[in-house]
Amino acid sequence: MLELLQSNTGAVQVLSMPFPLFELQKKYNCSPATSVETERLFSTARTILSENRKRLSRKNFSMLLFLQRNIHLMGY
Repeated sequence: MLELLQSNTGAVQVLSMPFPLFELQKKYNCSPATSVETERLFSTARTILSENRKRLSRKNFSMLLFLQRNIHLMGY
């Protein structure tokens, strides 16, 4: 197999090319080192589900939680 790769320079070039998807996967598809973001999410959920809001539907709760955590990305 190695002889085949050495004789075919095109195959060696393809194998030595950087893989941008692999680099993106290494950067974004990893678990966080700490659980700070998870704790923040639970804290926000606890704030939304106060005693006055116990009757929220799952859909409305999900939308409020999403907005609460991402509103800064929308420019507000």
